[in-house]
Amino acid sequence: MGSSIAREELGIKRNSSRIILNCRYFKGSKKTTSLLKNLVKYISTREGVEKDYVSSKNDDKPATKKQIKLLKDLEYNFGLAYDLYEFEDFQREKTQKSASELISVIIDNNLNRILLTKEHLVKYVAKRPRVDKKEVSEHGLFCVSDNGVSSGDVDLLSIMNEVSKHRGKIWTNVLSLRREDAKKVGFENLESWRDLLKYNICEISEQMKIELDKLKVYGAFHNEGHHPHCHFLVWSSEPGNESLYKEGIKKLKSSFANSIFREEMLPIMKKKSLLRDEIKIRLKKTIDDLGDNLKINGARFDSDLEMKMINFSNNISLKDKTYGYLREPLKMQVNDIVYELFKSPEIELLYEQWKEQRRELSQFYEHPSKIQDLELLKNEEFKPVLNLVLKEARKIRSFDSFNNLYNEFTDPNTTPFSGILNEFVKSFHGGGNSQKQDQNDIFDKKKRKETAELKKRLGILRR
Repeated sequence: MGSSIAREELGIKRNSSRIILNCRYFKGSKKTTSLLKNLVKYISTREGVEKDYVSSKNDDKPATKKQIKLLKDLEYNFGLAYDLYEFEDFQREKTQKSASELISVIIDNNLNRILLTKEHLVKYVAKRPRVDKKEVSEHGLFCVSDNGVSSGDVDLLSIMNEVSKHRGKIWTNVLSLRREDAKKVGFENLESWRDLLKYNICEISEQMKIELDKLKVYGAFHNEGHHPHCHFLVWSSEPGNESLYKEGIKKLKSSFANSIFREEMLPIMKKKSLLRDEIKIRLKKTIDDLGDNLKINGARFDSDLEMKMINFSNNISLKDKTYGYLREPLKMQVNDIVYELFKSPEIELLYEQWKEQRRELSQFYEHPSKIQDLELLKNEEFKPVLNLVLKEARKIRSFDSFNNLYNEFTDPNTTPFSGILNEFVKSFHGGGNSQKQDQNDIFDKKKRKETAELKKRLGILRR
């Protein structure tokens, strides 16, 4: 891996989410590189960094050669997380302080690969410099959940001994904020971080697949420079199927963000909900009006939506009541109708506004470059529309006049292609018998082709 630390391209500015959550687990392997072995003492005591790199008189001086060398070594072994707050700070100003904080966060986020034993893991989290301690305690480790119970005082040696004998995974999660955000929302002390974890304990249990009465969560708040953060170690007292995947991490981040930035997020959430409800109301009105017009006026052949709805209504049975149980070809027809509904200019505008509110909310817990718009049919908030379409199609199918309506729809003399075909016939009038036969053959081929195109466009199924 090349070393980007040594290159000037680091000047590129990147925007981060409002919170950063790093989740990795400790495997307990003793196989490691010489670099990792040399770092054990460094990360346990923070010797050198505390004295040489973070003292106030050296804060604004250029990063030292020793720091740059260490950053290169760390990058070579672990890579760099470019969405970290500390990386952004180091890009702007390559000072001793910003280098020290970047070194610290890389180490914090890779404890599972750096520390030689699980005992080192607990000791480091509990005793490292700038850990927030209670006055009566020599360490900063606090209990969030011990098999579903939150205890007061924590016996550090006991926890270290328990972890060292644990045969399952130990997660080394780190949740961090920017200092300005932490100050604004009151997250500059141990109690606020402990309460945050307790409030979200059920979400931690659900996303990490650990039953609450078997869930172990211990944390420590590190009041670090520009980026205060909280380590929380997670494991199960009965190792089994515990796991944490990408989607689970995303849900945890969303849950933490909702707790931390509740007052900021609430107005956005309300606006997003109002837009969703307005879209659903307008979609329902469009579908209802379509059904009513078909019943009263018959087919008008003036929209793709109408034709697709008539065809779908003909292909379903009145026994088809929910989208989830439809055959795949019928699901595809419903999907096509939903896409057609969202092409309406007024609904399209409202949906764009809804997506903008979603993006605003996502920026609290996702890196802006990673936020992607949801595929319409995978959007849980609008999935009820699928059954709404099916319900209206069943109503249309039940019309007494439906058979006449469908026959009119499939009659080549009344379809949108009839005008084209009639003009085509007129162009051959006046020829001889042989010529007329050729003209008829061409006409039939053209008619079949046009009819096939119509069926393909409308997704007409073979019965």
